Amino acid sequence: MKKITLFLTLVLLTSCAGQKLQVDLEKAQQSIGALRSFQAEQATQIDSLRNEIRTLTGRMDLIEHSNTNQLGSDLTSLKNDLSSLKRRVPPPGGVPLEALEQDEVLAASLPEEISKLFADALQKIREGMFENAVPVLRNSLDLSYGKDWSANVLFWLGVTYESLNDNRNALASYNEINTRFAKHPRASLSLFRQSEMFVKMGDKATAKLSFKKLIADYPKSREAALAKDKLKTL
Repeated sequence: MKKITLFLTLVLLTSCAGQKLQVDLEKAQQSIGALRSFQAEQATQIDSLRNEIRTLTGRMDLIEHSNTNQLGSDLTSLKNDLSSLKRRVPPPGGVPLEALEQDEVLAASLPEEISKLFADALQKIREGMFENAVPVLRNSLDLSYGKDWSANVLFWLGVTYESLNDNRNALASYNEINTRFAKHPRASLSLFRQSEMFVKMGDKATAKLSFKKLIADYPKSREAALAKDKLKTL
């Protein structure tokens, strides 16, 4: 009798566990479905923006063949529309959007020569053209020597190299910010990205030291709070 009771108990427990597993699986499938739907919607929006950009670019090419004042005015308007559309294209993953938008505003306020170069580099980064962005950023850095905004240029060099999996140059760029521009607004974010790179490279010991330095040097920063959470998982 005891064996029968034990057997029935095991059957009941197995049945309950199976039902719970089935419910968990259904929830997971629903979450995956929602994520795929969101990704598809995002992809559709990006494709739509790119189609608008191609259409405007085609119209600009046609207008550039004419020399009339009216068409010249139309061309200027189209260029402005095209520039606005390009700024709406979301950057690739790993590119910090808030910092990108802030430095796009900064670029517009810089002296003309560096402004055009830096803005062009940021647009290339937004479009995921990292290899093309490197030489433009290098030229921007040469023209920015001794200026406070050279830290901004260095930061984007770090992001670009990181996106190209060039760890050595990415770490060198981030480290230069933290040694030469320790009080710059980009310093804490640079140190955080540097710390995360050590994690990705499997160097947890150095990552811990880097996160701890971030918390000590920039205790009130948003990155310090993120660093505390990261340390809990290392």
